[in-house]
Amino acid sequence: MRLGFFGMENVVSVRVLEALLTAGHDVRFVLKPVGGLIGRRQPLFERAEAARDDFLRRGLDPFVLAAQRGIPAWVVGDAGRPAVAEFVAGEELDLLVICFFNQLVPAAVFGAPAHGAINLHPSLLPRYRGPSPLFWMFKHGDLEGGLTVHQVVAGEDAGPIWAQRRVAVPLGATLDELLDILATRAGTLMQEAVLDVARGARTPTAQGPTPTVRARRPRARDRLVGGPMTAQATYCLARGMGRIHDLRVFGEERLRVVDGLGFTRGEALPADSAEVGDTAYVRCADGRALLRVVDKS
Repeated sequence: MRLGFFGMENVVSVRVLEALLTAGHDVRFVLKPVGGLIGRRQPLFERAEAARDDFLRRGLDPFVLAAQRGIPAWVVGDAGRPAVAEFVAGEELDLLVICFFNQLVPAAVFGAPAHGAINLHPSLLPRYRGPSPLFWMFKHGDLEGGLTVHQVVAGEDAGPIWAQRRVAVPLGATLDELLDILATRAGTLMQEAVLDVARGARTPTAQGPTPTVRARRPRARDRLVGGPMTAQATYCLARGMGRIHDLRVFGEERLRVVDGLGFTRGEALPADSAEVGDTAYVRCADGRALLRVVDKS
């Protein structure tokens, strides 16, 4: 299969690209975004010479594999630019593979290859459609997550499903630990999906009637911990996202949460929080959580 690959700087994208190359697919290019929301405003679409040094050292950049295999690497600001669609169409691909890419791609891009595009989404769709599924999984204290490979259609993560796998989430896992777990399963799942697309022996399954929980980008109020949240969810969000997001204690927003240390159900606090050095007990809906905090007042 002649494939194009849209990915990101993380271990899951690397493992998926590695699996596709191991399976013998002809990957024609690797493309990744230049950055987050701000990066999309840049009118950038160009060949890349090398991956960033820090990601090269850690092996977390798909450009590492691209360089090793002589695959052209591209960076883009806004993937919806006409030049991107023209480029993808010109490659005469069988399939476009998207993995942890942080933008929706337009129909002119995902419709150009012969078999369209498939995307790896880190949730059990239709649950957690949207750009921030892992944040909301930690926010709800989920102990089960998953991976879904779906056909890309117009709309957010709404296409029919080619492959799906449930993944247990250890209580107290960090984001990096969860990504490592997902990465061990992502490559095989994508190989299976690409093979099904190539064979044409079946059609993907429409997403089921399970109510959709949209995983929007977190706002300031979403990043408050404790209060109406359960103790388990408070702990899980602090552990999973404390190093990534600006989490604050509900009712004591001057306290920035950087980690979760534990939780207890059924033990209430008389106040929203009680500080002990660089830690704080935080009142939750069903108990309390012990968090590592920084006073930002």
